[in-house]
Amino acid sequence: MERVAPSLPDRTVDIHCHLLPGVDDGCDSVEEAYSILEEMTKNGTGRVYLTPHLFSPRVKSSIGEIRDAFERLQESYTDKYPELVLGSEVFLVPEIVELEFIPMGSTRFVLVELPVDTRPRFLHHALRSLQEEGYVVILAHVERYRYLYSSKTPLVDLFTKRERFHEIIKLRNDGILFQVNWHSLINPGKHERSLVRYLLNSGFVDFVGSDKHSANDGRSLINHSHPYYAQTRNSELL
Repeated sequence: MERVAPSLPDRTVDIHCHLLPGVDDGCDSVEEAYSILEEMTKNGTGRVYLTPHLFSPRVKSSIGEIRDAFERLQESYTDKYPELVLGSEVFLVPEIVELEFIPMGSTRFVLVELPVDTRPRFLHHALRSLQEEGYVVILAHVERYRYLYSSKTPLVDLFTKRERFHEIIKLRNDGILFQVNWHSLINPGKHERSLVRYLLNSGFVDFVGSDKHSANDGRSLINHSHPYYAQTRNSELL
């Protein structure tokens, strides 16, 4: 299936972060958010998508709360900071198309989160339902979902990459885009390393995001001059 990406401005972006103050598990204050945005500017980030959780079983937040927090953050905005665009990280549920959510700015991109430990039985059906409504699905931090790529046997070498990554390949062929967290690209865990390398070598890293939640969360900000960034498709898509 050939994927044709919507034509959007070429820019260094952070597609995924939780900087909206007082919403979900993000920053505690406007001041904290802008201290992080200042560091993002120094690292070369030109646009930041703010993606608070929606429908997450772990964190509760409403669209009204999210929009109010975005307005409060914008009150202190100046153009010395990256451009701010409101989106959301939508937790996949069976009835996803029947719910109201926030896509990425004015686009039809939607950032979708899956359960970390258990593969949803409705995975492909729910993703397809979004696509049928005209949305372009970005799978958030795909490296976290080990059930999409980990072998059930320690004898990994017995499997070809195509066999091991068949679920990833199916999602790709179905037109799903992949976002990887920057920290996982530059410092992957032992379980993530094989997938991250496979995605990079295959040209499958469509977006990177810092997934930054707070000033002290230990997550690295994107370095747009890093060689790994050049291997992603961020500059082609957003």
